[in-house]
Amino acid sequence: MLYSAQTGGFYSRAIHGANVPSDVVEITPQQHTSLLQAQAQGQRIVPGVGGFPSAQAQHVTMTELRESKIREIDAARDAAARGGFLYAGVRYDSDTQSIQRINGAVTLSLLDPTFETPWITEDNSVVTLDAEALRGLGQAAGEHEAQQIFKARALKDAVLAATTEAQIAAIEW
Repeated sequence: MLYSAQTGGFYSRAIHGANVPSDVVEITPQQHTSLLQAQAQGQRIVPGVGGFPSAQAQHVTMTELRESKIREIDAARDAAARGGFLYAGVRYDSDTQSIQRINGAVTLSLLDPTFETPWITEDNSVVTLDAEALRGLGQAAGEHEAQQIFKARALKDAVLAATTEAQIAAIEW
């Protein structure tokens, strides 16, 4: 097996023939296997002394750490926003379809102040909501969403202001 520090690639004379970079060095099949195993465990293969490959722990930049933490915050925000909310002491669903249903019912309550409908709560009990209660439910749903968005924004601001890996790691939903 051959390794090129210039390309960071492995080559085989049986496959590539004479079409290999001029800087290739020969490594054993065992070295090749060991390097690939290290890579599978998160290390990277880098050129070492004399152009021979070695496995090295990945260095993660602050930018990469920030991006990863922001993705984590976004996922937590979305899960919290869709995880249900309380209104008048009762827990309601807040997944996308439930929010659409709430918005539809709120629209009906605005069109007809006498509108009333049974509603299935998160624990599958049934409550009857009049027009005023539906508007309150819609308001509570909107406030719940806003709370998650602004909590995420504050956490992301903290991530962007962090100057060390430890500061970023300490930021939790």
